[in-house]
Amino acid sequence: MKKTIISLSLLIFTLVFTNCKKDEDKELEPTTPTPVNTVQETGTVELIFEPVLDGTPYNLNTSFTTPAGENLTITDFKFFISNIGLAGESSRENKSMPYPGDQEQVGVYLANFTAPNYDNGHGLNSHKLRFKAPVGNYSDIRYNMQVPSDYNLGAMTTNPYPLNVSNGMYWSWNSGFKFLVINGTSTSLTGFNGVHLSLGADKMCLYNFRSMVLAPSLPKIKVEKDKVTQIKFTFNLMSVFRNTDGTNYSLISTNSNLNNAQVHGGSNSNVLRGNIQQAIELINFTNPN
Repeated sequence: MKKTIISLSLLIFTLVFTNCKKDEDKELEPTTPTPVNTVQETGTVELIFEPVLDGTPYNLNTSFTTPAGENLTITDFKFFISNIGLAGESSRENKSMPYPGDQEQVGVYLANFTAPNYDNGHGLNSHKLRFKAPVGNYSDIRYNMQVPSDYNLGAMTTNPYPLNVSNGMYWSWNSGFKFLVINGTSTSLTGFNGVHLSLGADKMCLYNFRSMVLAPSLPKIKVEKDKVTQIKFTFNLMSVFRNTDGTNYSLISTNSNLNNAQVHGGSNSNVLRGNIQQAIELINFTNPN
């Protein structure tokens, strides 16, 4: 009986060893790797921003009346857009990629309504920017109205376009960029009638994040290979002067310690940040044919 057990043990060991040997030989056999397509298919996305006054297109250097009943003429209007991403129903975000040949190679764009705009098919007062995005169907577009910290606090001499001092969006007296600028004049002000509203500061970046989710009943934004998808937004300048608590923003100061028409920071800038959150609205989008 003892011999039988020993013989059986040797047989099992021999079978296991033989099978392992065959598996090892199998692994050593040369195999042909399966080709993997590492090139991500992309399409082009164009974002169109148009300044409006409650739905009416607004052209700079035109006088209008704010919700507080005050006169205002905007002469300079621009803001940064960065970290643009598209997300589907799973909320997984696909980051945008720079459009080949464009100067905005770092994913930061300057929407400048002050510079002479060529006719991009959406009115001379609008601004169009474009980028590449992975092919897919999306229900959410996300972006920040700010300059990323690495560039905001970086050396101006090494920052790429459009993050240079010459664009008028940098505080020389306070390190960092202005994320949004609205300059103009108001005849409702006595004495100096200049208006300057500028927002920035890294610590306030959460105020500048935007996520616009389409209603489930709407079609999805489609990005198709080598085709163009257009997404149009309006920036309602009237909303900048409507406070989130239901009151209106006045350019005329009632507090001697504040200047409502010259805002660089402080409590007024927090009010304006909240107002700007409601100023941008996704109007429509055009999917590729």
